[in-house]
Amino acid sequence: MLRSTRLGATLAVVSVLALLLRTGPAQSAVVHPTVEAAPAGLHGFPFSLGCCYYNFSDVGYTIEEYLISGTAKSYASTATAPFKTRMVVVKPTASARTPFNGTVLAEWENVTAQTPAEPGMVWMHNYMLQNGYGYAAINAQKVGTDFLTKWDPVRYAGLSVTNDEFSFDVYSQAIDALKNPGPTGAAPFGGLEVKRVIGYGQSQSAGQLNSYMSGMDKAGLALTDIPQNDADEMDGVIIQADGGQRKSFPDLKIPLIHLETEDSIHVTAPDPSNNPAFYRLWEVVGTAHVGNEETQSPGAPTLPVTWTAGVPIPWGTDAQYWEHSHYGEEGPGLGMTCAGGVEMPVRYALDAALEGLHRRLRGGPPIAQPLRAEFDAAGVIKKDQFGNAMGGLRLPPIRVPVATYNASVCALLGTTVPLTPAQLLELYPTHADYVNKMIQAVNAAVAEGIVLPVDGAQMLRKVDRSFIPLWRPSTGFGL
Repeated sequence: MLRSTRLGATLAVVSVLALLLRTGPAQSAVVHPTVEAAPAGLHGFPFSLGCCYYNFSDVGYTIEEYLISGTAKSYASTATAPFKTRMVVVKPTASARTPFNGTVLAEWENVTAQTPAEPGMVWMHNYMLQNGYGYAAINAQKVGTDFLTKWDPVRYAGLSVTNDEFSFDVYSQAIDALKNPGPTGAAPFGGLEVKRVIGYGQSQSAGQLNSYMSGMDKAGLALTDIPQNDADEMDGVIIQADGGQRKSFPDLKIPLIHLETEDSIHVTAPDPSNNPAFYRLWEVVGTAHVGNEETQSPGAPTLPVTWTAGVPIPWGTDAQYWEHSHYGEEGPGLGMTCAGGVEMPVRYALDAALEGLHRRLRGGPPIAQPLRAEFDAAGVIKKDQFGNAMGGLRLPPIRVPVATYNASVCALLGTTVPLTPAQLLELYPTHADYVNKMIQAVNAAVAEGIVLPVDGAQMLRKVDRSFIPLWRPSTGFGL
């Protein structure tokens, strides 16, 4: 061991850089769990509500499920308890379009529906798996294991998480299994080296990640065993739509993007003591908790078939719909109802968040910090003359609007009300005017780091096909 005091300053600098870049395996007190491949069971495939129903072989990926077991510590007491849960891994093979980039998105499965669900894979799969990322869906909570043992009592025999006070350590140990394959069982990513793990949770699971990162439970009581809990087992984290009120993350040591869809934007200001090198608040106005692209994409109605019969949908099914969906230029139609939903895709911001974290962790530029949403004296988001939210992270379609995006109605689904022909003609006298304004908006958003070039190009293809300033008759697929 080096002991020379002359090296002290240099070692201190190296330590700081290691915290900022986090390119190597995390060092923590997390216990390494036992990892084993899941048996075939009654169905022969893992249960999924989002992560696993695509035909991943179309893009050179494979899916595997592992059972993880060990002893978890409580974050609310000194208790410990045995646990056994599942983790689904989606990883590139030698035929993948892009080689593995070393970064895995680890999704804390959402159990609002009393079953494990993976909304993050639904939103981000098209970008993520064409750009070399790996993916893991982790069931950390009791509700999930209870359901899985009923759905397939053979495949998931013995799965159990005592209660949610142990869920944080279950999640930590699953991440440790991804990054540091040890002597106790299988290596989920095989011979691929996992250099970085980005945690992710949406809605209910985002609330769990908020507790995990902040050290506070839902009631605001301190969780006892969290010296930055073990969250720095991860290298970065995206917390999406957790309700927006709690924005205090003391002792933050890893980059965190706190991404709120409009329905979860809250006037509460971030804690000024949050480390500005790591904390980012993205308030994505115009987007709903679950919007049009999620409810209307062809993949959605196939879910009952895929998780009962194990028949995956072709890889590009959702992507083709997204290529031809719209932002409200179709005129009056389904989008004005709760069945249609808001047509402002949050996936554009999510792709940018994932890629921004990945680049930052590799020593790239700082992650963008957009302006906050604007609020009135009562703490309500201000609206412009078209009824759209003011301020916040503004995707190009809300900067150059063709509709009113009511993101906080219809039980978090939202609605889309097209602007009138008179309004459209006043804003965009010709189709070329509309296209040019969108080109400027896309270029600005890409430069700000809140939209990726590939997604900006998709937006402009849609805009070019539109009839604005005229309405465009719509089909069920927005073609």
